Amino acid sequence: EIDLEYQFAPYFSIEARGGHYQFEGNNNINGGSLSLRGNLAQKKIHPFSSLGVGAYDDSDNNISFGIVTALGLKFSVIGNLQIETSANFFTIFEKNYESTYLTFGAGLKQKF
Repeated sequence: EIDLEYQFAPYFSIEARGGHYQFEGNNNINGGSLSLRGNLAQKKIHPFSSLGVGAYDDSDNNISFGIVTALGLKFSVIGNLQIETSANFFTIFEKNYESTYLTFGAGLKQKF
C-alpha cells in the first residue's frame, strides 16, 4: 500500500491511498481511496480517524465504489520519522451486493 498525506490545517489532512489487497477466499482487489483525516493531537502520539471514498478493481476487472473508515495512531520516532498503526473498515458496493472487510496495518511514514 502507498499512502500520501497532505496536512492543510493543524488537525486536518487529506490522504490518498492505493494498493493491492488480499482478503479471505479468492478476493484480491486493487484500489485507491481519498479520505479526510482528523488528527486528534499534535504531540508525540497522534490518534486519528478518517472517512473517504474509493474505487476498487477485483480479479474479474469489475470496478466498484466504496467507503473506507479508519482509526489509528501515529507515533513520532526520530525527527520526521513516524510509525503508524490503523484499523480500516471497507464497504465496497458491487452490482448485486456489498462486501465489507476489516484490515489492520502498520508502517513507517516520513514527514516532509
